[in-house]
Amino acid sequence: MIAEWAHLALILALPVAVMQALSALSPAGMLGWSGGFRQNIVRWSALFGAILTSLAFLGLVLAFISGDFSVKTTFEHSHSAKPLLYKISGTWGNHEGSILLWVLILAVFGGLLALRKGAASRQDLQVRALGVQALIVIAFLAFTIFTSNPFERLLPAPIEGRGLNPLLQDIGLALHPPLLYFGYVGFSITFALTVAALLRGEADQAWARMVRPWAMLAWTGLTAGIALGSWWAYYELGWGGFWAWDPVENLSFLPWLTGTALIHSLMVVEKSGALRVWTLFLGVVTFVLAILGTFVVRSGLLTSVHAFAVDPSRGVFILAILGLAVIAAFGLFVWRAPQFKPGGGFAPVSREGALVLNNLFLSTGAGVVLLGTFFPLITEAFGQPLTVGKPYFDATFLPFMVPLLLLMALGPFLPWRQARFAAGSGGESEAGPKRRRLRLRPARGLLTLLVVALGLAALVITLLSWQSQPRLTLTIALAMVLAGWLLGGGVLTLLQRVQASGSLAKVTLLGWAVSLAHAGLGIAVFGLIAGSAMVQERTVNLKPGDEAEVGHLTFRLEGVRETQVDPAAGRNYISAFADLAVLDRQGGVQMILSPERRFYPIRQDSTTEAAIHVTWLGDIFLAFNTQAPDGGFIVSLSWRPLIPWLYFGCFLMVVGGVCGVLGSWRRLARMSS
Repeated sequence: MIAEWAHLALILALPVAVMQALSALSPAGMLGWSGGFRQNIVRWSALFGAILTSLAFLGLVLAFISGDFSVKTTFEHSHSAKPLLYKISGTWGNHEGSILLWVLILAVFGGLLALRKGAASRQDLQVRALGVQALIVIAFLAFTIFTSNPFERLLPAPIEGRGLNPLLQDIGLALHPPLLYFGYVGFSITFALTVAALLRGEADQAWARMVRPWAMLAWTGLTAGIALGSWWAYYELGWGGFWAWDPVENLSFLPWLTGTALIHSLMVVEKSGALRVWTLFLGVVTFVLAILGTFVVRSGLLTSVHAFAVDPSRGVFILAILGLAVIAAFGLFVWRAPQFKPGGGFAPVSREGALVLNNLFLSTGAGVVLLGTFFPLITEAFGQPLTVGKPYFDATFLPFMVPLLLLMALGPFLPWRQARFAAGSGGESEAGPKRRRLRLRPARGLLTLLVVALGLAALVITLLSWQSQPRLTLTIALAMVLAGWLLGGGVLTLLQRVQASGSLAKVTLLGWAVSLAHAGLGIAVFGLIAGSAMVQERTVNLKPGDEAEVGHLTFRLEGVRETQVDPAAGRNYISAFADLAVLDRQGGVQMILSPERRFYPIRQDSTTEAAIHVTWLGDIFLAFNTQAPDGGFIVSLSWRPLIPWLYFGCFLMVVGGVCGVLGSWRRLARMSS
């Protein structure tokens, strides 16, 4: 019965969204409503739609928890023996449920926008944006109801379900899709506000202040989702990699790149009014790329380990949504963009100038990734299949990232509009003589930053050399200096803000956002370099009592043991553990690590669970592959330096994003009061 009510709520959400769109986008006076009444209708429609989709999603969750196998989605992706957490996450571990989650987040974001009350002059912009958001909701509601109904019934109801894909029975995959969708769908609000600005013919500094927190909110969710997906791939798939340039990985990375560019270009619009047309373009293209990623996953257009639900009819439906979004949004952009006058000017050597180059490198990098992702499809259409892999992306993408990272550290030290190189105690910025002593001169700042970068790189290399004997080349050393440059820039920026405000407690949330995001990226780059270029690993065939060395580590196989299915303990699989002792230099046992192989009887499938010992300088990573014909056991042994730095850096970036969102909304509230 719950499923019927949930299905009804989903269907009712469609006419509510239609009402919202018509009320918001109909010409003034056509409906005979006053401005205030119209705004209330639009807002309440958005809120009611969010409630209805929430009820629909809750109904599907309850169907999974209760084991209602009369619902086809529950039957195909759940089982009564599955642990509660994975019953819940199974709701979105399939095509129908994940699309319903997409619709839920869309509707909730629309409801949040409806709850935000800004200045009276912004009300019309907000109403139009809610109308655009309603059109997006209508498209995906129709897609869900007509092609991907999560409440389709099976009669008579099966007694038991088929269970969840074992790879998805993991805490990382329980959280990764919601966060990724949060980022994807979050950019629908920036898209809606961009289209609303194009309709009104106005994208001023107040508009940029209104859009920026939504862009940062989506960027934060997307950053967390990508990082969590990378972490899952690292420990769950058993190969120890964290990024494979897989097509679906790339398609989640594309809106992250353009979204990062959008956030920085919004800063320029807000400060000087420049780059308005370019910022509007980014507002459109970022969400279009998010829909493109959804289309690829749902259609099976590109070969990927992430792709599922290969159904041509579904792919055509999303392609139609994508096509309409591209034609309508870019058509409106081409028509309206010439009406936007250029904003204020700025000197080439200024923070605006650095942000323009920032946008150039990010956008070009996105173009390179987009080309590499779809090039195999293009060549296949001409009868010449071609694979594009890691060498292409390393050779074409990384060259644009090096100058970008250099600029990221320098940019915050440059004043807005113009950098002055005059002698004195620090040069005078737009902030006036009062803050003259607080800003480093560009030349002095450059020298300080270089010294800090060299010091940090030398410190990290020394620590790694003390721990093991890493492979070190000139390229790796220079890359370490680059990471130190970026980390040092974030730290020095924070110190500058502390000096300017008088204490650490007085640094604004927006100040923390910049410093944490930049420093976090620097730390992540350290982990990225060491974790990909300095890994020591080998795969060996061991019998109990055999030893093997990897770098500074020595391992001994103590034995292999098995455990059986135990539903009471939340274990719906059979496990085989390879107990490997980590030995010290005297041959004593430091610890026992037990990589695992799981077999799921219900799905007749198996997975590899790595054993990872995390230290602040790196990970000991062990994977149990299989049993050899001679009775031995094939295990992968590796030392992966600074991998924890990669994910700690991503965590700091997410915290920086949260600070940016809260700081921007606090400033908006202060300006509106």
